[in-house]
Amino acid sequence: MRDVSFGEDASRVRTGHGPQNMAMLRNLAIPLLTELGMSSIPEAVRWVS
Repeated sequence: MRDVSFGEDASRVRTGHGPQNMAMLRNLAIPLLTELGMSSIPEAVRWVS
């Protein structure tokens, strides 16, 4: 889900603790976005944007 919804493979964060930190933030964002009551994560991301 993270790869498709957040484009994780295209991320340019590759050194140090950056990749782990970004993965943690994406993992945190998924349940927060589902709490908005949207039918899908991409829909919730578009709404928040």
